[in-house]
Amino acid sequence: MDPFLDRLRGALGDRYAVERLLGAGGMGVVVLARDLRLDRPVAIKVIRPELATESAIQRFVREAKLLARLTHPGIVPVHDAGVVDGLPYYAMEYVEGRTLAERLADGPLDPDVVIALGATLLDALAAAHRQGVVHRDIKPANIFLAGDRILLGDFGAARVDTADVALTESGALVGTPAYMAPEQLAGGLVTPRTDLYAVGMVLYEASTGARWQPAAAPEHGDWSRVPHRLTKALARALAVSPDARWPNADAFRLALRPRSRLGTALAIAAAIVLVLALVLLRPIGERIIPLPPVRGGDIAVLPFGESGTAGPGRRLARLVANRLEWFPAWRLAPVAATFAWWDETPPDRRESLLPSVIRARIYASGDLDQSGVLRLTLRDSAGRLLQALSVPEGDADLLRWSAAAADSIVARLFPAHLDQYRESTAGESANVSAWNELLLGQEAFRRDDWAAAQAHFERALQLDSTFAQAAWQLTLVRRWRERSFESELRALRDRFGASLPPLQALLVQAQLEPDLPTRFALLEDASRRYPRRGEAALLYADELVHRGPLAGIPLDSGLTAMGNAAKREAFSTALEHAVVGYARIGDRARADSALAQLAAAGATSAEEAARRRRLISLVRDQRFRPTWGAIKLAFIRLTSDSLTRDALGRYVRLGNLFDIPAAQLGFGRLLADKGSTPAVRGSGHEAQGLAFLLMGRPSAALAQFDTAAGILGSREAELARWEWRVLGPSLGLPAADPAAYAEGVRRLSALAEGPLGRRAGWALAMAAHARGDTAEAVRWEARIADADSSAAAPALKRLAAAVQEARRGRPDSALARTASLLRVDPNGLVSDPFARAILYLRRGEWLLATGDSTGAARMWQWSDAWDIEGWPQGPAQAGEVDAALGAVARLRLAGLTMGSRRGDACALVARVRELWADAEPAFDTLRAVADSYQKVCR
Repeated sequence: MDPFLDRLRGALGDRYAVERLLGAGGMGVVVLARDLRLDRPVAIKVIRPELATESAIQRFVREAKLLARLTHPGIVPVHDAGVVDGLPYYAMEYVEGRTLAERLADGPLDPDVVIALGATLLDALAAAHRQGVVHRDIKPANIFLAGDRILLGDFGAARVDTADVALTESGALVGTPAYMAPEQLAGGLVTPRTDLYAVGMVLYEASTGARWQPAAAPEHGDWSRVPHRLTKALARALAVSPDARWPNADAFRLALRPRSRLGTALAIAAAIVLVLALVLLRPIGERIIPLPPVRGGDIAVLPFGESGTAGPGRRLARLVANRLEWFPAWRLAPVAATFAWWDETPPDRRESLLPSVIRARIYASGDLDQSGVLRLTLRDSAGRLLQALSVPEGDADLLRWSAAAADSIVARLFPAHLDQYRESTAGESANVSAWNELLLGQEAFRRDDWAAAQAHFERALQLDSTFAQAAWQLTLVRRWRERSFESELRALRDRFGASLPPLQALLVQAQLEPDLPTRFALLEDASRRYPRRGEAALLYADELVHRGPLAGIPLDSGLTAMGNAAKREAFSTALEHAVVGYARIGDRARADSALAQLAAAGATSAEEAARRRRLISLVRDQRFRPTWGAIKLAFIRLTSDSLTRDALGRYVRLGNLFDIPAAQLGFGRLLADKGSTPAVRGSGHEAQGLAFLLMGRPSAALAQFDTAAGILGSREAELARWEWRVLGPSLGLPAADPAAYAEGVRRLSALAEGPLGRRAGWALAMAAHARGDTAEAVRWEARIADADSSAAAPALKRLAAAVQEARRGRPDSALARTASLLRVDPNGLVSDPFARAILYLRRGEWLLATGDSTGAARMWQWSDAWDIEGWPQGPAQAGEVDAALGAVARLRLAGLTMGSRRGDACALVARVRELWADAEPAFDTLRAVADSYQKVCR
């Protein structure tokens, strides 16, 4: 028996079952263990006892904290850390597979696999470098292959800025000499480019099966076994001088992107055209002045003019701009705003007004003549001519014209980025009809015609099924039309993979990230890195609005981001979100301002958009002019036909999310009375029940839920009607009357024996906890995991166990048990619509018990989220349950913040009292609390 393993087993036994030794490194020992709480294998790294000096322990603890901070799909994640028997440890994901070193023992990898390997490593390093972390020990043994996953591990030698200088032994050489850059071998300054050199060595070895000799000059290396398409990228990464290498991991990753044969041919053709253009360079009536330095400065593309043509100049300019705006090395003035201003400004005033309205250092314009020649002009903000090119294209192919023009602009203004730019555009469609459909779709989306936009993007893909940009735009517009995104994103990622442009790849990664803070960080990073790409800002703002409150981010922050997105690009949907969002938080001035901006954007001929705007106007009126809103609602009830009613079915259950339950109640009655199908009528009753609940009328709500369950006829609806009766106290609501409660318990007990037994048993456990019957709660908890084998069972059991821990006076333990449950899940906590509300309510109570009132306040903002999937039908979703509890949550938040933010607290109290103006007697106790707060506010 190994004494050290025995020591670990004894120290970790209450949390982990240590199984066997996995390996040992310079500082630590790694063992395989099983997490007893989560029932999963983990790898635990523990410092070797004989090396546990003060500085070694400091480095080890720093490594654990560092890895916990680096959340990226390509970095081995850390789950837990602590100190046992005097030895620091941390638990990380156990990667089942083998290391790259083990794989390379079988021979080199295929070029496509090498590219995928490099892309993953460099994307992970880009995330680390942005945090100021340099790995310093990248080698095949520290790269893990698990199925289709590639993960970078062992950050034990990593350096964080200069913070660890004192933690390094004097004269120590940190890292593995066989994979060190020249400056690292010499003990010199280590930078992110040091890591890029090591990646170059790893990819060279993966391509050839042989190691690169450290400090060898690339021009003297053996490149005979390296695929030609990788040679240039690797040679630059392996430059002896750090300054000669790729500037950052993103640039290196971009250089690895595979180029299709068609893309190569287009790039060559563009280069030939560029050479011809430069040969034919000639002044056009003005003196050409020297080109000033443009270091990432702004450029604006103006609509091109035509001389006797059929009008392709505008499309050509848009194609040129579309090619330029995808690349992050420069900032392109917003194209939609530029073109709109150009169209609205009289021609005789454009030249004088242009520099003050469209702010850019360089302006690109063009002219097409009858002979089939494009004359491209670059001017500075003072109107001085910088460059005049004649680009011949005899067959009037707009796509090749645009490629040549964009290439010419980059070559003249940004020559240092020309190679990377050509690499990034190599995979674009060569089908001009597909490009035209893409541009038409983008314009339709901006003017709020989502149906037309979707049709254009679908036609673009029919014309060119490999057109990744069109596939991305189609996925994006479906998000707004169908509110279902994750499955579309996964399909997009699986189908196009590395052919997605860098921004879209980053956005896909962000939107598939289940950890909320990481998701927000990735989206914010995309918005910052691509400041002129409107969809980055729009998706970031949309995520903050819909899920920010789940992470304690106030809804107001998301609405501010939505306004910023509308400024970047004229997205009508951003303004629509702003109107209903500001109505939700009671800010009439900003709601009216956003509505005015939406009206100024112009009317829309799209029926779907026009209907949506009428409803948005109704939201504003219902919130701030309730009498006029009621008149509008009555008019809709009297004049609506079956098609209008069915269309309303998509929106009817959003009323609570926008804090206008009266409108949801009215529309719900309309659909319940006149809906064309049982599903629509049942949804109308469900809408009324949820609205009644927000208005403090639980008896009326339960009657509607009962009717809905009878019409819908599903097991889920039947289960939900009884859950509402027994879970009231767990949800912060008044308890149902004893008879209704007893009936609910009886019905759930019967349902616990059926297909939904896990949910029913969990609800009964929560109800038992709420009434203090611990024995009954434990009995039902024991049955939760046995009810089915889905992922839901352990999660719900964990929440139930945390409630038990808190009742025993251990709120810290309850918080620790539930921390991993705070993830993106639009269906609620593993498909139970009530569990998320209980999770946030209870965590707020537990945080308050530990003295963290700020954390409790963040938890109790959760009901402001608009986290719904699709357009709600059937039984209530988690987001709808959350919204129905909005008044209860706001009352708790007001009581918590009355002393620190009285103005905000009093506004919350005032709104709660408005919502509960006609509340049932069951709410008298809660209303009395609100009234007592109101006295403080006077």
